[in-house]
Amino acid sequence: MKKPQGKNIIMIKSIDKSTSIIEYSQIEIFDKCPLRGLHRKYTPVAGDKIFIYLDSNIPRFKLKRFCEQHKVSIAKAKESANVFFMNPDSANRDKQFYNEDYYANLIHKTYFLDYIKKATRVNDARFVPLISDLTNLSENVVYLQSTYNFTEYGINKYTLDIVREEDLDEDINGNVDSTLINTEERNKMFYIQTEDQRKAFDFIENKDFYHPDSMLALLNEGSVVDKEMYDGIMNLFESSDNNDHKVAMEAMANCDYEKSAVYLLMVFYHHQNKIYSSDTKTHVNFKSYLNFFKLSHGRTICIDDIIDKLKDKRLLNSSNLAIVMKEAKKIIKDTIESDTNYFVFTDIAPVESIQQEVAETDAEEALQQVQQPVAVQMPAPDPMGAITLADL
Repeated sequence: MKKPQGKNIIMIKSIDKSTSIIEYSQIEIFDKCPLRGLHRKYTPVAGDKIFIYLDSNIPRFKLKRFCEQHKVSIAKAKESANVFFMNPDSANRDKQFYNEDYYANLIHKTYFLDYIKKATRVNDARFVPLISDLTNLSENVVYLQSTYNFTEYGINKYTLDIVREEDLDEDINGNVDSTLINTEERNKMFYIQTEDQRKAFDFIENKDFYHPDSMLALLNEGSVVDKEMYDGIMNLFESSDNNDHKVAMEAMANCDYEKSAVYLLMVFYHHQNKIYSSDTKTHVNFKSYLNFFKLSHGRTICIDDIIDKLKDKRLLNSSNLAIVMKEAKKIIKDTIESDTNYFVFTDIAPVESIQQEVAETDAEEALQQVQQPVAVQMPAPDPMGAITLADL
């Protein structure tokens, strides 16, 4: 990743209203985000050592299989890695590499330099270093973190007038003279790097840094929620951290819906309330998942709804029924035994119509898997022979 070209300017951190001493430092500013160079496509190479920054929203429980498949590994320390994944939103929030601000806090250097000279005695030791640093910098911009003490107290009670362009009339040549840069520029975002942030960025510069989406694209390619992944998603929803819920929902949204159907519906059955409370419910990928199963994030479903939705998608086969029945058995057992002291729950069985549905679906799937060079008339399957209660 290559950092964009920046500008070195002076940042005025603060001014002591009683002593007029100014605290300042030299910073680098950018018109473009320093992390804009994150790669969007990752091609794993055998031997890669991957370091994933915190809050990258990459589901860890899906990485084991990925690493085994591509012969890569996860590095515990970034110093030993050669491939990195970082969420730019998290990096922005943590302020590890840069800060954001608007051009509204930038003023012309020449104006600010004249102000200091007017407000101080010649060769005042408190301001000589600042005047020298301002003079030696080529950029005609100064960044004020706050203008309040300058406009209210000033240097030696000599206050700084902040004159905005819109408050001035144009001269005969159409020019204006304002202390702040022009109105159009003030609405733009810019990025700031302090010395410490610059040192942190030095580590990541010229290394292979990727956006988490590039890993998610690979993890979710043909991804199927099996029992192991289902347990991982359920554990994420059991967490009190909303970010874990987001990761779980992203895993749900980025998988093979048909092959994962029964577990995706089971997760929704158990955690619809947490899904409803998460902003991720409105993301495009998750809305696709909801639409696929005709779910509403604001409405719960029952165990029968899972059966109905599997039927609607022609996915109610014997293996999916067995998974739902295991959950249904627990639900019914808990319900019955909470109401009686004299009866013990033993077992459940699907109604005849469900048995018929499952038999037909199993036969259809078996037919689809048969690869024959010429069309052959297949014998009609016995609708009751494809599944028995013992198989469940």
